[in-house]
Amino acid sequence: TRDAVTRDISQIIGNQQTEPGDATQPSATNSFFEKLGWEKFYRYTRYLNQKNTLFGYGIDYKIEKNTFLFFRQSRYTYYDPNFIENHLKGWETTLELKIMF
Repeated sequence: TRDAVTRDISQIIGNQQTEPGDATQPSATNSFFEKLGWEKFYRYTRYLNQKNTLFGYGIDYKIEKNTFLFFRQSRYTYYDPNFIENHLKGWETTLELKIMF
């Protein structure tokens, strides 16, 4: 048996080859440095500016020599200030039975 806890924070920033968002104001690519006023560490964009967070845990259980059971549960948030409708959050649960031949 093995327990696992995971935390993932990621950001995806698009360029001029992606579609601009539908928000009226552009957003900073790094809100932390924007609040500090360090302009050389961020820029404003109207394109993809996705900010994602995932926190999860799981349990791995070995049933037999070649049979495993995996249980995972995670909480996620997905936010893009440049796209008004792209603000998602929720839970995801997976249960996997793996048999190796």
